[in-house]
Amino acid sequence: FDTPLQIKNQPDEGIYVHGLSLEGAAWSKAEATLAESEPKILYTDLPVLYITAARKTKVDPRIYDCPIYKYGVRGDKYLLAYASLTC
Repeated sequence: FDTPLQIKNQPDEGIYVHGLSLEGAAWSKAEATLAESEPKILYTDLPVLYITAARKTKVDPRIYDCPIYKYGVRGDKYLLAYASLTC
């Protein structure tokens, strides 16, 4: 989903999250992967993310565990979770 208005029903498990952005990277909607950001653009919006619990069974080099911070300040104090994004 690109916007929360496109969501019609709640998922059976997990939640949808919107309002997150990437710093120093971009999201390719066409490929559904992380991409290089455009020159001189530091922040880009993420589409609506579906978040659910999953068991991590093996390390996949194409997956980047992107930290989610409560504020723009980085550090363990404001770290909420990690979103596994495809590179």
